[in-house]
Amino acid sequence: MRASRVAVASAAVMLALASVPSAGEVQEVWHAPIQNWTLAAFRDKDSRRFHHCAVSVGFNSGITLGFAVDADLQWRMNLRNQAWTLPAGALQAGPPKISR
Repeated sequence: MRASRVAVASAAVMLALASVPSAGEVQEVWHAPIQNWTLAAFRDKDSRRFHHCAVSVGFNSGITLGFAVDADLQWRMNLRNQAWTLPAGALQAGPPKISR
């Protein structure tokens, strides 16, 4: 139930601000906490067109899980933790493995 509220709120923001994204600097235009999740909408600072919507949630482990969708409906998932580091310029050696 709670997850569906997050999805509905995210979709509503996307529809309200929908337009074509540009390559300029992005600006947060809306955010709201829902339970432990944070929802946000961003637009291009110069054109003021919709750029992307995002939701994220932090866990006690220090990991933050995030999802974003842009105006072209391209979805992204992000996992981050302040303790995770790579040397500057390093690339990950292949796609991440997700398992149970």
